[in-house]
Amino acid sequence: MKQWIDKLRQEHTLSTDEFRQLLTGCDAELLAYINKQAREVSSGILVTGYLFVD
Repeated sequence: MKQWIDKLRQEHTLSTDEFRQLLTGCDAELLAYINKQAREVSSGILVTGYLFVD
């Protein structure tokens, strides 16, 4: 399922079935991976936004 998280991060989309399976099959390890990816994405947005405003 990590491949779907990576796909979602890169392509910003999943099929309905992929998304459903990701949400229903999430365990603690996968949730930690999702959180790590989300922090990296949000950190990049904050840095980019700060540099753009500055």
